[in-house]
Amino acid sequence: MADFVLKASRLPDYSEFGSPFPLHFSTRLKRVQDIANAPGQLRKHADDLRALTKAIATWEAKRHTLVHGWLEVADRRSRPLLFRMRRFSPEKGNERNVLVSEFTLTEIKEAGKRLTVLADKAVMLFYDIYHEHRLEHD
Repeated sequence: MADFVLKASRLPDYSEFGSPFPLHFSTRLKRVQDIANAPGQLRKHADDLRALTKAIATWEAKRHTLVHGWLEVADRRSRPLLFRMRRFSPEKGNERNVLVSEFTLTEIKEAGKRLTVLADKAVMLFYDIYHEHRLEHD
């Protein structure tokens, strides 16, 4: 997402989208949506960009937990392994909440398969855009 935002902002119709650079992943997704909704050279890819950001957004909470959380593996001898992800989530008033997500190994494998398909779609879409607009070497 970051690479796409930077490269798209080098196109004349999208120069305003590169600054300030979006640091948070959710802000990068929003910036890609803004580029998709703007008139310009990338308009023909707008539907694909919106679909991609929508699909990625459904994974954002889990991605955030995986990146910023910690992992606990519950050894349950009579059942499949349980992977428990925990992360702090700041609340109003500087209180801290601990968010917990639990996954089985089967769920992680299935998520990996779905994310691989999504990543392939993203790579191919960005490849097509970069090639079409000569952005691949920027």
